[in-house]
Amino acid sequence: MKLLMLVGLALVMTCMSGCKQKMKWEEQVWLDEGRFVEVERQAEGTIDFPNSSSIVTRHQKFRYDPLHVFWEKEGAAQVKSFYIAGSDAYLVTTAGKSRDKFCMGRRKGDFLLNVLRWRNGEVQEIDQHEAPLDKMRINLSGNAHWILRKDGWAGGAQHLSWKEVARVTGQFDDQPPRSVSDFYTRTPNLSCN
Repeated sequence: MKLLMLVGLALVMTCMSGCKQKMKWEEQVWLDEGRFVEVERQAEGTIDFPNSSSIVTRHQKFRYDPLHVFWEKEGAAQVKSFYIAGSDAYLVTTAGKSRDKFCMGRRKGDFLLNVLRWRNGEVQEIDQHEAPLDKMRINLSGNAHWILRKDGWAGGAQHLSWKEVARVTGQFDDQPPRSVSDFYTRTPNLSCN
């Protein structure tokens, strides 16, 4: 009986370790007026059992060294937008909570997103009304980078161009990305009511 349990445990551990997925890549970000920057991203995920065709992000990192931007998060919060205004950098992530929990105590019309700002090397979560959401763009792949992994990426350091980001986010690669405020205003269920 003990032998059977040990074999079962070994089988489960082998399967779980084999289900881990890792990616490290540079991503081209369209800021505004045709300005582009490169950011570094990393993600670790696991196969979404029993749906073996999708991957759930468990841990991720985001870095932009020129402004000392570094963000690390456990869980599947998606990075949606990166923006630079002067010497400040902004990062928009999905709310990471249920709509009811996120909207508790917030104003009607607030978007289901978090905004981080790096100023003078210090990071701070700020109220979304302090961020230039009308200038910020939906310019990051979110968690859609896993789709590109299925297209043949080996998991090592890679480069994700704006053309690829546009494709996986349903945008046109020859036009500026949608603004954050436009995207969240026009997409149902992405604001507090």
